[in-house]
Amino acid sequence: MENEKIDYEIWVPAYKREDIEVSNHGRIRGTNKKEVLKTYNPKLGTNVFIGMVINYWNEDVIISELMAETFLNNLYFKQEKKIIKFRDGNRFNNHVNNLELISEQENNKRNFKLQNL
Repeated sequence: MENEKIDYEIWVPAYKREDIEVSNHGRIRGTNKKEVLKTYNPKLGTNVFIGMVINYWNEDVIISELMAETFLNNLYFKQEKKIIKFRDGNRFNNHVNNLELISEQENNKRNFKLQNL
């Protein structure tokens, strides 16, 4: 599946990273070999996950943040929209259509509604 061709997949240069490309399906590949990079899921503690990650120049890069920077960058850097949410709640689904940027206020409202269901 890693290097498999996916219908309607669009590859663009990653934001501020010249040697990798990002697809609208949330996959990352090197620009030289065009091979999809392996992702992994680091566990930060008991049941604490940050989502899928790649190792880029000995630094862990969270794929959802890379996707937001690349595809949603006109919104990503606005002060009021700085929280990345997964529409389907699945942190492993990094498709661009599954990501949205919300403000802290919106996030607090959503969390309050969920707690009071």
